[in-house]
Amino acid sequence: MSKYEISLSDVPFPDTSTIERQVLADCVGNPESMPEFTGIVEDEMFTDDGRKYIWKTLVWMFNNGQVIDLATVSARTGRFYYDEVLKHGIYESTPLTALQHVMTLRSSAMRRRLYYSCVNLIQKTTRSDMDVLDMYSETQKLVMEVQGEKPVVAEVTMDEVLKAVDEEVKENRENTASGIRTRIPTGFAMLDKMTYGGFRRGQLIILAARPSVGKTAVMLQMAKAAARSGFPTTIFSLEMTSAELGQRLLFSTGKVTPQELTTGYVNEYGYGPAKEEIKSLPIFINDETRTLTGLLSRITVAVMQSRCGIAFIDYLGLVNIEEMRRSPLNEQIAKATRELKQLAKRLKIPIVLLCQLNREAAKEDGAPQLYHLRDSGSIEQDADIVLMLEQEKRVSEDIREKPNINIWVRKNRQFVKDIKLTVKPNETYSAFQELDANGMPAHQEQELKQQEDDEPF
Repeated sequence: MSKYEISLSDVPFPDTSTIERQVLADCVGNPESMPEFTGIVEDEMFTDDGRKYIWKTLVWMFNNGQVIDLATVSARTGRFYYDEVLKHGIYESTPLTALQHVMTLRSSAMRRRLYYSCVNLIQKTTRSDMDVLDMYSETQKLVMEVQGEKPVVAEVTMDEVLKAVDEEVKENRENTASGIRTRIPTGFAMLDKMTYGGFRRGQLIILAARPSVGKTAVMLQMAKAAARSGFPTTIFSLEMTSAELGQRLLFSTGKVTPQELTTGYVNEYGYGPAKEEIKSLPIFINDETRTLTGLLSRITVAVMQSRCGIAFIDYLGLVNIEEMRRSPLNEQIAKATRELKQLAKRLKIPIVLLCQLNREAAKEDGAPQLYHLRDSGSIEQDADIVLMLEQEKRVSEDIREKPNINIWVRKNRQFVKDIKLTVKPNETYSAFQELDANGMPAHQEQELKQQEDDEPF
């Protein structure tokens, strides 16, 4: 039997120029359909810079409430609209046909992405340094690249929606009866109370602070709480090495000091048990992935391999968005938060994303607010929960004093917001104790109350 061979010349690259021009003409002729079109079309569906410029102009005009017609678009785009659309004899369609054209453009763009991604995948699989996990990760990345930023929408009826709610209620009832947690604990009892028991599947949680306030340490306490409750926890550290995070986790046990690890003279009675305590937790650390695409694919792989029930990313400012290097920073951040939120929903896990507050948060008196989120309003928009850390001022000149930390709940889609939780750090700034309104450790308050209840009249 002869071997059939095929080359890329036998499979020409999909040409979408005609449908791109048709969609632009349809937008000008059917401006009332722009809300629907913008929910389907994305910039990268246009392969020519001129056509992409026309599309961005149309979106800008729509967002700013300007009239969209042949005269206004031609005036604003100069010769671009004439050269790319009118010159080719393309004119608008009816609203229904225009929508069909938009869907065709989407399908064509997906075919083009698939073509390019498959060629790229073939090239990578021929490399000798690709292991099984790398190849699996690449296939997951291919799916996300082909899908694009706006997943195909599949509408469902209210009957189907309510059936899904019924199933979730039934699952929650069965889990509650069996003592199985459906929400992931945060590591702070009051925060669990504010979120109906912890973080929920599909949520994007923002943990924000100025540098050196303690967001990584708070993240590790949350990670330990999730792992102790049996949820596999994956930490993507873009700033610190896995060894540095391991040391912090050891410090949080209270059995090991930084001085002991620095000198190497550790107390085995403390060091050994501390290692066993941390080693037994289902925590996985990745300190190598730096790109947004890499994070999306690695989290997907970890979930499919049952190694990730919750993901932590430390931190947003260090995520490298390769395909948008020349874009403004706020647009890069918007893409990152949007895709991480979509990933959380798709994989049904919570993702905790650390980020920095801008300098104004340190200059202004008072607690941090949502407008202090650095570089982009999309962070607030895409997040389900926004937690902000504030370091209280020192009450004495003793540099050994560890100021308390206020955790502000500034956004909470499922409960009240603008609530403050105060915690006290330990000596190594690696674990936190909740305080009550009087500044007492919360567990001491409970013990005193129990003693009062036990005292005879």
